[in-house]
Amino acid sequence: VGGPVLQVSEYPDWAAVVAWGRPLYPLDAPLPQELLDFAETIRALPPGPRAAAALHKIQDDVRYLSLSLGESSHRPHPPAEVFAHRFGDCKDKALLLACLLRRLDLDAAPALVDAGAGRDLDRRLPSPLLFDHVIVHLRLDGREYWLDPTDSYQAGELDQHALAPHGWALPLRDDVRALVPVIPPEGGRRWMQRIETYTCKGLTQPVELAVRTIYRGYYAEGLRSHLAGLAADRFATERINRYVRYLPAIKQVAPPRWTDARERNEIVVEESYSIPDYWTFDSAQRRYSCEINPYLLFDFVEKIADPVRRMPLAVTHPTELTSTIIFHLPESWNVKPETTHDATPAFTLDFEVKYADNEIRLDYKYRTTADHVAADRVPEYAQAIGRVRDALGYRLTYTLPAKQLDRPAGKASATDALNWSIVLVALLSFGFAGAAAFQIYRWRSSDALPPRLPTRPDLNGLRGWLILVGIGLGIGLVRALVTYRGFLLPVLNLETWNACTVPGASRYHPLYAPLILAEVVFNTMQPVCLALALGLYFSRKRAFPWVMIALLGGTALFNLGDTIVAAQLPTSSATPDVEGPIRAAGALVAAAVWIPYYRISKRVQATFLR
Repeated sequence: VGGPVLQVSEYPDWAAVVAWGRPLYPLDAPLPQELLDFAETIRALPPGPRAAAALHKIQDDVRYLSLSLGESSHRPHPPAEVFAHRFGDCKDKALLLACLLRRLDLDAAPALVDAGAGRDLDRRLPSPLLFDHVIVHLRLDGREYWLDPTDSYQAGELDQHALAPHGWALPLRDDVRALVPVIPPEGGRRWMQRIETYTCKGLTQPVELAVRTIYRGYYAEGLRSHLAGLAADRFATERINRYVRYLPAIKQVAPPRWTDARERNEIVVEESYSIPDYWTFDSAQRRYSCEINPYLLFDFVEKIADPVRRMPLAVTHPTELTSTIIFHLPESWNVKPETTHDATPAFTLDFEVKYADNEIRLDYKYRTTADHVAADRVPEYAQAIGRVRDALGYRLTYTLPAKQLDRPAGKASATDALNWSIVLVALLSFGFAGAAAFQIYRWRSSDALPPRLPTRPDLNGLRGWLILVGIGLGIGLVRALVTYRGFLLPVLNLETWNACTVPGASRYHPLYAPLILAEVVFNTMQPVCLALALGLYFSRKRAFPWVMIALLGGTALFNLGDTIVAAQLPTSSATPDVEGPIRAAGALVAAAVWIPYYRISKRVQATFLR
């Protein structure tokens, strides 16, 4: 109330109001035999389930219908008449339920409430004219329960029932002298949890979305009522439309399914969707991106259009929402775990990011802390809402690395341009290495000097450790050819080359161009050198040990330098690169072991004589 108010009442206190109303609700009124028989079928239940069964019986079998004319505006109809007609208003149903509970040896009585302004009753003078609704007050095992027989589709135990925020009530009991606060059960509050699982098998493939939503308390009862009169196809349309607003291309894979666990007052809805073109691709920057949003919270964290107001802003309270998003990625990602907490005048929001095994997990927890925001704090609340809303989304980006031709888990476009500069460098390297190998192979064949005589004939021949050398050269040649193809294909793509070597591009670094060119030269010449070494090995030519020494030393030095330079470049991987250092260490160890062998081995000196 905005201004001064004058209150006048003919009742001195609330006990006088109880005395007025108590005779209107005779708790010993007779019940029909059908209802008495029902009472006997549930009498053996424990007190809580017994009371819940009686409540559900009146809610389900007696329709709510209000005809408040004349004396019926404040006096209920006889319970037997109400049950026979199968309809009644709040007074009728409350008295009927209270009488039934009394027959079941439960301490129940009608209670007067104000459905609209009940929270302000304690500031009013006592009067029966302040009340417009009747519920039932139940005392059970030292606790107080408030039952509303006009509600529908309630299920589960008494602690799991939703209850409107009446604020204060006046139970019509002889021992009541004041208003009693109405505290809704914790299990009946507005509670919802949504788990959205995204499965991304490739950045160019549709993303699969599995949704599991759990409704409890108030939300379960509301959904149960909604489903009772809704066709299955209409429900499927409603569910997908919640996502179409944000994901226009989304498609429903199968109709939604739901299960109703009435014993827990819980409904679970499961949905499955496919989202084409979930990732957007920026061809200029060679970058994929997507936005992950907790769409459940969007309807609750809404921006306030008019923050300047004279009246308080109502907030749906108490409400607790949990949104969990699990995103399965096609490969390792660089994700930083984080935790945030945001508090506003009406709610708190906790947000946590976790990452493990190519899976991102986003947890949002929304809890209301008040049922309204004072008018003078609404501008502050509007600012907080905007800040929270803008921070709800989580963005993922993936920039194609220099050594990747195919888009991640997808195929390269047929329009990708060929990098002719790399082709030219590879051809020149191959031509130079091939010509040099040909000359080296023929050099000893034309030598005019006589071959060196073996000092020990038993050491002559490809035996002993030289067998391992031949096997290693063969395996090395095959592996070099396979590696060469995997390395060369990405850098043949002009867009990949430009993204790494053109200043201002998405992944530009001044070391990329020289590093890539050096790797092209080395990886082109390595198979040629290995093939030369194999030829010299089987021909048992004198140049073989020196070619192997040069090959081992050059490989070790190149891998070491390549690893040092590559460590200076940015990476999109969530884990450090260990392949390069391992390869460099292996090459250094091989050089340290085999170079002395070729220098001092008697078998090498006795075998390679031509």
